[in-house]
Amino acid sequence: MLVNIQGSSLEWTNQMESVEALFQKIDEIVMEQPDLVLSHITINGENIYDSYREFIEEQLDQIKLIDVHFCTFEELFYESLVSADKYIREALPQIKHLANDFYQNDVEESWGKLERLLEGVQWIHNLVKQADQHQQLKITFHKFIDTYIEHSSAMASLQEALENSDLILIGDILQYEMVPLFESMAAVINEMIDNGVVRNDLN
Repeated sequence: MLVNIQGSSLEWTNQMESVEALFQKIDEIVMEQPDLVLSHITINGENIYDSYREFIEEQLDQIKLIDVHFCTFEELFYESLVSADKYIREALPQIKHLANDFYQNDVEESWGKLERLLEGVQWIHNLVKQADQHQQLKITFHKFIDTYIEHSSAMASLQEALENSDLILIGDILQYEMVPLFESMAAVINEMIDNGVVRNDLN
């Protein structure tokens, strides 16, 4: 198989030793250039964004071409922020429907939807945490960080309502706290895109 990585083209056998060599090479590049992070790996034309090793090991016999892509941490964050914008806009109408389900005690399928929503919010929380811990991102995206923190009490309120199985309160928090959180974050990201802080063509 042919491996393209940082301007080098390497011919490796489709063996486990090559998989180890690939990830050792990736680690070396990141250590030598600390401003770079692994963005994604393209395998036979398919972009893979996580579980790289597992995918390669499962498909090892069929792999003909591997392209390894790096980017700066800032670029990776920009990409994540554009993905967050897409997720938030798609999630907003679902949150409103979910709130209505809890108001009407129609929760047989709603618990699973709520769990997925909480996973999405946790992903956004991690994104905010990454930005807050990176000096340059903290400056550039302060409005994004501040907006999330301003509404972060919604998660604590929702957790309390879940512990008490208070369906009406869950509906209230979704409608009057989570919806404003998502609307505010969508507005902030859209403003940054309009101002050129985030490019909406990254994906």
